[in-house]
Amino acid sequence: MDAGCGDGLLTVEDLADALREAFLATDAHFMRSSSSQAGSTAVVALVTRTYVIVANAGDSRCVLWREGRVLPLSVDHKPDRPDELQRIKDAGGWVAHGRVLHILAVARSLGDRDFKYEASLAAGMPITADLVSASPEAADEQFNSLDNITACYVRLSTAE
Repeated sequence: MDAGCGDGLLTVEDLADALREAFLATDAHFMRSSSSQAGSTAVVALVTRTYVIVANAGDSRCVLWREGRVLPLSVDHKPDRPDELQRIKDAGGWVAHGRVLHILAVARSLGDRDFKYEASLAAGMPITADLVSASPEAADEQFNSLDNITACYVRLSTAE
């Protein structure tokens, strides 16, 4: 399906794949260039003439306001979400009180070195894969003739 980029050569799936690759490359760069234990969730929206393609890792959110209703374009990657919980368990980890290893409140992020395969092996943990993945989920939504695009950034703080 043509992504509406003007040349007809790129599909929505091509753009979603590019966003996935960008998340993984960013995580790899972060892991190589920093000894920090810091991490971040992320959400990116790529807007063409006819589609918005969204990729997210963690609990950063993207929504579309359409005809007076909010349409979620992303899903939170919480450790107690059934598919994320199973992925973490399959990798040799565990979740307690909604947190990976009772510490981290998201199942996907960029960075968070202590929850990645190589760092966990070095610490002697018997895991088989990243406990916290940088691989985003991607979704797309086609625009209709009434949609206008306005981007806004909302920063919310929590007690966490």
